[in-house]
Amino acid sequence: AWKPVDERDARGIGVSLRDVVLHGDRTAFYASLAPPDVRVENVLKTGRGALFEWARPPRPGVDTTLALDRVTLRGASRLVHGRRAGEASGVLWIEANDSVFDLVGDDAALLSWSGGSGADRVQIESRSSVTTPGVPVAALTGEPDGPTDLSDDPNVIVEGLTANRVVFAGPAEAPAGSVVERLEGPRIGRGRPGIVADRLNGPRPRFTRSAN
Repeated sequence: AWKPVDERDARGIGVSLRDVVLHGDRTAFYASLAPPDVRVENVLKTGRGALFEWARPPRPGVDTTLALDRVTLRGASRLVHGRRAGEASGVLWIEANDSVFDLVGDDAALLSWSGGSGADRVQIESRSSVTTPGVPVAALTGEPDGPTDLSDDPNVIVEGLTANRVVFAGPAEAPAGSVVERLEGPRIGRGRPGIVADRLNGPRPRFTRSAN
């Protein structure tokens, strides 16, 4: 869990995850307030739940940048979940490079919100990244009739993300099993997206927090 000491000074706070393996069916990283700058490199999350969840979205005038490089979600339910703020919120910018979002479950969505209606402002720019076919890019959860697909909401802008079914090399118990063996769909780039498993076998992952 992460909470800024003084939310008035949260604008310059950055969170970085690098070469980390996360197992389990709960949210991997919870924040009381959406951090303005989040960098994630070569991170594997297996199991349901979200990679990130924040209780409150970016404050008005404060955008959040989520930069993902070789991130693999395997069997997760979502990348980010948060409470909807409405028109007053900042923009969530997502830069996804060479990443794999293998999402499962009836309520799965790449991004999800609870509370209110419609989507907060999001822009996704992707290069050589894939998500599960048929799973919404954005959804409103907690509704009596189930999740509401917000993929066509005008506040949600997506560029370059490809729907592609992923075949992994083996079981999820070890990082090597979560390397992408092949994609059963449109070809993207020259190589295969996802984690670099050799970098995830070291004794100590890196988790850093910086203040600019």
